[in-house]
Order: sequence, then structure tokens, then C-alpha cells
Amino acid sequence: MLTNLIVAIGLVGSIASIIGILIAAPGWKSKTVHVSYGLLVTVLATGVFSYQTQLSELTQIENQVERIVKSADLSTDGSQRGFMLASLAFLEKHKDRFPETFARAKSLCDNVGVTESKQESALERMYQGWRLTDGATAMKYLLSGIAAGSGD
Repeated sequence: MLTNLIVAIGLVGSIASIIGILIAAPGWKSKTVHVSYGLLVTVLATGVFSYQTQLSELTQIENQVERIVKSADLSTDGSQRGFMLASLAFLEKHKDRFPETFARAKSLCDNVGVTESKQESALERMYQGWRLTDGATAMKYLLSGIAAGSGD
């Protein structure tokens, strides 16, 4: 993506410079106006390409999150753990873009005890199952917010 941006800026800047030289009158004032025009066109093109790159990256992230949410199987404790850990890994990968969301997800996983296995008694196992269900559901909605374009 960055390479495409650099190439596009170079092309637009070169074309603007050539046009500026070709249509410039012999005086300094005219040349200054045309050079300014070339710089303005280059700056505007840079802004447009930069915005397009960011928008494309965000759309790609939203699509990835949507696939994660759609493929979520929350029918067992193990699949709920897996979903939460996969979601946390995804958010960790993109924590520079979603730092607060990553922090919330990490806190959620810690509070739910996603890496713990409570097997001492049937009651503890049942409570842990409820916590995992609540946590996985919360994580699903957290990711759904990103898929809908409402990240940090």
C-alpha cells in the first residue's frame, strides 16, 4: 500500500510540475504561481491517497472482524474459550488502532478466567461455564462494534 502511495504521489507531482513549466509565462511571478499550483496539486493528491489507504485498511479490518464474528461457535466451553482467545489475538494484532478495545478485551478475558480450568467441583465448573458464556457473548458484541465501524 505504501509503495502505491509513493508511486502515485510521484506521478501526480511530476505531471503537475510538467504542466506548471509548460504553461508558465517567462516572468518570476508566473513561474511562482505555477510552482505553487503544482505543490498544491501534489499535497491534495497525497491527502486523497493517504485517506484512501487508511479507509482501505479499516475496511479490511472490519471485514476480518465480521468473518470472526460470523464463524463464532459458542456452543461449548472450549469453543467459547477459543473464540475469546482468537478475538484477543486479533485485537492484540491491531492494538495500535484499537488500544482501548484491546484493553477492555484483555480485562474481560482476565475477569472471565479464560485461561483457567475450574474442574474441582460440578458447581465451580457450572459457574465457570456461565462466566465463559457471558464473556464470549460480550466479546462477540465488542467485535461486532468494530465490524459496524464503531472502533476506538
